[in-house]
Amino acid sequence: MSNEWFERGVADAQNDQLNTTYYQHYYYYRLGYDQARRQMRRPAIRSGRPWAPRRSLLLAALVLAVLGAWYLLLRETTAEPVATAPTAQPRPTMTARPTAVPTALPAPSPAPLALRPEGFAQIVNTNGAPLNARAEPALGSPVQAKLAEGSRVRLLEGPIEADNYIWWRVEGEAGAGWCAQGEPGGAQWLEPVP
Repeated sequence: MSNEWFERGVADAQNDQLNTTYYQHYYYYRLGYDQARRQMRRPAIRSGRPWAPRRSLLLAALVLAVLGAWYLLLRETTAEPVATAPTAQPRPTMTARPTAVPTALPAPSPAPLALRPEGFAQIVNTNGAPLNARAEPALGSPVQAKLAEGSRVRLLEGPIEADNYIWWRVEGEAGAGWCAQGEPGGAQWLEPVP
């Protein structure tokens, strides 16, 4: 039965009449049909294979081109430089050299000073009034010392933020305590000094 379906597929392929139901459901019909169609698509070959020598010549030319390119690339990377004959250089003429005028380099700008523990500050912007040094960093804390405007103090601790102020624990000639750095968003009472 399979041979009969195969022959029917070949005949339909030669007559260009595909039966889609047979093609979908019968393996041997499809096998015969496809094989016959492939044979029909091949070009008629006269004597032997005339295209075979052309293909081998094309392949040989391609191999030679690749080898030639590889050789040129290898030769280019390993070639020693060719020495050229020195050309005559014109004799240099004597010209006066301009004398360089030394220019003063700008002095590096010092780093801006900032308040820091173990640093120093000066009491400023108090309009002559002393700056209160308190026992704790709070406005309600008792005053331990009054530091005169223009006096120099050493920063021991800080900064701590309390009661909307930034506080530093300082030590000066008049005593030690917590001082506010300045008015919130206003004048600063502690100015860093070297």
